[in-house]
Amino acid sequence: METQTETLDASRTGVSQLAQRTPGLVLVWSSQGPTCQPFPITEPTTIGRRGFDAELQLDDRQISRAHCRVSFELGHWHICDLNSRNGTSVDRVAVTNGHWARSFHVLRVGRCLLIPTDDCQAFEPGVHVNDGRVLGPRLQAAWQLIAATSEFSNTLLITGESGAGKEMAARRFHDNGPRPNGPYLAVNCATIPEGVAERLLFGSRKGAFSGAENTQGYLQSADGGTLFLDEAGELDLAIQGKLLRVLETRQVLQLGATKPRAIDIRIVLATHRNLRESVESGSFREDLFFRVARPEVRLPPLRERPEEIPALINLTLQQLSGDYTAHPSLVEICLLRPWPGNIRELITEVRTAAQRAALDQRTTVEARDLDLPAGREFRRSQPHPTTSRPDSDPERTAPVPITRVPSRGHAQQRREQIIAALRQEQGNVARAARLLQVHRTQLRRWIAALKLDPLDFKANPP
Repeated sequence: METQTETLDASRTGVSQLAQRTPGLVLVWSSQGPTCQPFPITEPTTIGRRGFDAELQLDDRQISRAHCRVSFELGHWHICDLNSRNGTSVDRVAVTNGHWARSFHVLRVGRCLLIPTDDCQAFEPGVHVNDGRVLGPRLQAAWQLIAATSEFSNTLLITGESGAGKEMAARRFHDNGPRPNGPYLAVNCATIPEGVAERLLFGSRKGAFSGAENTQGYLQSADGGTLFLDEAGELDLAIQGKLLRVLETRQVLQLGATKPRAIDIRIVLATHRNLRESVESGSFREDLFFRVARPEVRLPPLRERPEEIPALINLTLQQLSGDYTAHPSLVEICLLRPWPGNIRELITEVRTAAQRAALDQRTTVEARDLDLPAGREFRRSQPHPTTSRPDSDPERTAPVPITRVPSRGHAQQRREQIIAALRQEQGNVARAARLLQVHRTQLRRWIAALKLDPLDFKANPP
């Protein structure tokens, strides 16, 4: 158990580590394509083109010699464009006289895209692309934990959202175990028809029921290897009880059999549900929960691994027939969306975008080729639990001013704040006024004076 404790604690951050964190920016897309390069921002830093006098130099001819200045002070980011030739944008909003924000998602400088981080050291492992898999620092940490767990445990619980890579994680557990050459069988419990789960899992003997033949179930078929039960929380309570007995006795009793058969098997269970809540609601057995709930590895959703998105886009386009490349605008807009379907959804939507570009006889896939709903959260009538913030659509929660709109002077700053609020609230003037802490009548006067039309912000992004 000492090894298990050390392994699980390795994924946590202690108080001393928190004190050593260094905020900064991570370059995830350059003029050469996807990358992962952290740059600490401990004092005001000028970003400029390589070969000139700037603290952070990037190799991109679209970047000016002194392009913009970035600082992180008292938990807030300040970004100021230095009259650059091609401009600076934060979450697709142009920055001119300066931009203050508690947080943001992507900074665009020329063709380079950077994301903020409160810990540059966490990104030092970089992003690895191996055998068609993209592994960022967070996923690499999960993979290391799975490999260590496979050395001392015959079971593993993997939690995470749909499309986050649970099956790849189960395969990792199998490949790093003592019998990597043994059988590996993956079963989606949510697709097993009601009434046949017991026969499919445990097998049957001839005569057990009308038309029954001698058949091996999934458990026996995976004997000597690993059985992966995806969406295990969907199993019937009676089946859960029999599965618990298999885990405890290492024996399986087929339907119609009188004697159990010994099996040597490793079982990986995966679910997108909160099993503790399922136990409380009565849909998951408490005794089975205590048997399989540890060790557990949580796979972070894609929105918590934005550094992987550029590499995933690039890899997806490379796998298509044709010489497709990603425009920075495509990568930028993908970094702004939460992708509730995770990797599976991103790959599907990027392929669809490439098809749209092909119809226009283009090989460069741009932001305009991505469907408007792609990667966005579903609008639900009732609140639902989520691992993200209450409204996790970054394009709808673009950074807004941390102070109220100035009533006098600073006309350009007021314009930027109003545009940012209208973008965030998709043209809803009343909500934008609440966000800006002004009366909606006053906001309408400003909108009229600035010759803005709220309807232009309903179809976000432009």
